[in-house]
Amino acid sequence: MKANLYHVAVIGAGIAGATIARCLSEQGIRVSVLEAGSSAASGASGNHQGAVYIKPGVTANAETALGYAALACAQACYARWQQESGVQFWHPTGLLQVALSDADNLRQQRIIQEQQPDPKLLQRVCSDEASALAGIAIPRGALWYPGSGWVRPDRLCATLLQAPGVTLKTGVCVTTLTEQEHQGGWTLLLDQGDLLHADAVVVCAGNASSDLLPCPLPLKPIRGQVSLLPGNSSMAPAVVVCGDGYVNPPCDDWQLIGASFDLDDMDKDIRHSSHQDNLQRIAAWLPQLSQQWPETETWQGRTSFRATTPDYNPIAGPLWQDQALVQRLRRNARIKGISGETLLDTPGLYTLTGLGSKG
Repeated sequence: MKANLYHVAVIGAGIAGATIARCLSEQGIRVSVLEAGSSAASGASGNHQGAVYIKPGVTANAETALGYAALACAQACYARWQQESGVQFWHPTGLLQVALSDADNLRQQRIIQEQQPDPKLLQRVCSDEASALAGIAIPRGALWYPGSGWVRPDRLCATLLQAPGVTLKTGVCVTTLTEQEHQGGWTLLLDQGDLLHADAVVVCAGNASSDLLPCPLPLKPIRGQVSLLPGNSSMAPAVVVCGDGYVNPPCDDWQLIGASFDLDDMDKDIRHSSHQDNLQRIAAWLPQLSQQWPETETWQGRTSFRATTPDYNPIAGPLWQDQALVQRLRRNARIKGISGETLLDTPGLYTLTGLGSKG
């Protein structure tokens, strides 16, 4: 970000916006967080539990290195923030990513052999070892993330937003962003007609981010419904277990599984068909566990909409003024020959969004 920032407006109070606010606060910057919902983490960040892990590719490259660094940073930050606040939102139970086929099994072995990751971050375990770690039958080998686990997103966001100098305003919609070219900074027009001035703006509004930016972003909402089963510790794993879907340890007498992946579907209602979809997908790779679950008629759920991008990578950083380049990137986000020195950004306008597939 540019130097000499005194006040930053962050639009959106999900995990992205709350984390940005906390990091700015640690630099001594005053932050106003504007949230359209009635509370923080009211959108896609509002599920009861969120798994923390990465999906590394087989080839060791810059993207996989970034993934490992981000995972280590997340684990360290969550532990530090939890210790400082005294609020429990981080549960480092460990996490298993189960191989779904023989080919996937070989792929996981290659990841370990070729990348040799830090064993504190990632290891490979056989079926028996995975079963012992999880406390349930795991039919195949898995990648084991010993320092990972799950977060309680609502508590995480609330904790981050308690940082010094951070003010949260809920039920507030930003309708227009106007750059103040002469005096510097930005003026935000709110839906009640109020104005807010800030030195910089960070848009972290999920799928709604594009509505506020001068250049439309290629964001695509994808419906996801999680299922909440009446909790029973004997029918739940001791660690997070991921495969085609995921199963979490119990939380508040509920067990969360999910999530559906419904393209071109903007239905906000909780659907029994989505519960059935979650059940069938997980039963395909955890048959013994799923047979113990109660009937889906007793399940509850929550629906939200992931903010995704064409290449499933997040969008982060300053906004560019070059419309032609934006159009090229919309068609292919991996185009080469772009130099950071040749880009003309919009001073003081940033975004962090598109976290729905690779958060």
